[in-house]
Amino acid sequence: MRDSTTAMSDLPQDVVEEVLSSVPLTSLRAVRTTCKKWNSLSKHRSFTKKHIRKSRSETKKKEFLAIMMMDSSVYLISVGIHKDDDYNAINRKGKLISLNNVDGGVDISSVFHCSGLLLCTTKDKTPRLVVWNPYRGKTRWIETTYRDDFGFIRFGPRLSLPSHSSMVDSVTLSSVRDEQLAVLFQRKGTLQMEIWITSNIEPEAASWSMLFLVVDKKTLLTYDQHESFFVDEEKKVVMVFAKDKETKMRNVAYCYGEDGYFETVVFGESTDKNGCQLVCSYVPSSVQIK
Repeated sequence: MRDSTTAMSDLPQDVVEEVLSSVPLTSLRAVRTTCKKWNSLSKHRSFTKKHIRKSRSETKKKEFLAIMMMDSSVYLISVGIHKDDDYNAINRKGKLISLNNVDGGVDISSVFHCSGLLLCTTKDKTPRLVVWNPYRGKTRWIETTYRDDFGFIRFGPRLSLPSHSSMVDSVTLSSVRDEQLAVLFQRKGTLQMEIWITSNIEPEAASWSMLFLVVDKKTLLTYDQHESFFVDEEKKVVMVFAKDKETKMRNVAYCYGEDGYFETVVFGESTDKNGCQLVCSYVPSSVQIK
């Protein structure tokens, strides 16, 4: 009697593609290493578009994807803001490792994000450049050359910020996924934190609207304690990344919202009590690193 069970390998490609496109971003590497057929399928343009579309849809419902630099390492993390459930979470999903994987990692001094790719500079005596695509799990070293026939790049006019500030005030810029900008503004000596978000961005101008205002004498950070933050526009919650007020070796995120909402999320110890972690929003990219 013939076994009526259908193996995954016997399914039509479009069905397999539909099933695998629902695999979480962080498990995609395991899918690629399962078999050559799945590895080849994951590189198809149709699969990539479908997987990224589903990932973005799920991200908007549940969590943010972000890049975090902490203790000279770069991580892909998920940030969940659940105000109604009184539960927030930060989970590490991946880590930038060296190409030869001799020491399991590289020490990073700075990171720049653009269109789903990360350009990182190392802490070596002679700094090196490495490009990382967290979505595909691929890295590539870039050979540096010294030339004297360089040119100049001219940028457009600077976009105005929503509030006037002085040298001692705290103004922190953040991205809201890949569509908007947000500004956290706190004037020195005050216990107010303003959260602004762009309503429109043009090449030469930007329109801003205040999302909400935090006023809290007990929990508000001092003006020099934060370097990066996330905003959930729908829930009107801001997650500010900083060092613990009492234990400087502990990394925390302070969540503020309307009507006095406040919560602290602890996500690990640090080896550097002075350096703050840098966090920026991340949107998956299908760009191949060759």
